[in-house]
Amino acid sequence: MNYTFTKAGKNWNEDRCYSCEDFAFVLDGATGVSDQKISDKNSDAEWYSNYWCEYLKEALKDKTKPIYEILEDGMDKVVTEFQNLAKGKVIFDFPSCSASIARKVGDEIELYAICDSPILIQAITGKTLEVGDTLNNINDGVNLLTLDYYAKKDEISIFEAHNKYHEVVVKGRKTKNKPFGYNVLSNSKEVIRKGVYKKIDAKIFKKVLLMTDGYSQVYDLFHLYSADEFASKLNCVEDAQRIYDELYQAQETDNLGRNYIRYKLRDDASLAVLDFTDNG
Repeated sequence: MNYTFTKAGKNWNEDRCYSCEDFAFVLDGATGVSDQKISDKNSDAEWYSNYWCEYLKEALKDKTKPIYEILEDGMDKVVTEFQNLAKGKVIFDFPSCSASIARKVGDEIELYAICDSPILIQAITGKTLEVGDTLNNINDGVNLLTLDYYAKKDEISIFEAHNKYHEVVVKGRKTKNKPFGYNVLSNSKEVIRKGVYKKIDAKIFKKVLLMTDGYSQVYDLFHLYSADEFASKLNCVEDAQRIYDELYQAQETDNLGRNYIRYKLRDDASLAVLDFTDNG
């Protein structure tokens, strides 16, 4: 059974997720480093991920094009639309979003990932393989360690340090789509082919789990389950809700971010699943 699950981390949700018979994706929106707001959504990040969501729902039906070409076509459209919204104003920094996409094409599974939304592929043996664009992890890792240092130095929580030393995050964000920085969907068509792209034989795989980093904390930050256990326990929306509830409680227990360093108490958390149980 294919399904999706999403929860806002705070006041509104900048994630988008979608799953149908042949494909699934998750998108994690991020606002630019300026205070400028162009769209009529709660944030430009929400507008950006929502635009890509609506575009991909239709565009991914065209299996004559690989995922990266579909994204390249979409980049032209999203940039034009956002510029139209600006009505001639100078756009200081485009919003962006990470993306993870999986699609069944014949006897193969087509995978694409850019930035920090991981994909877990579960084989029929129960073992899992993680696919993701790890370049962004260096940027985030250095930022978080820096904020953790300031938090301990000032005897404040890392969440307070995030606000007090916000220039640390801004400095990292300014490396977006630049040499030696990190790549993400924003306004540059050139970075799309720098994402992770792979086709794999579908016959030995049971399911594909696509997550934003707010949900993957279950196994990659809080380690509530191993990746293998996590994939095995996710079989329906009710499972996704139950596991999210466990994550929520773990986040509350570490409500100052002292044991599990992160930017905020909790992030938007989304999941999309493609289940190939009939393969076996």
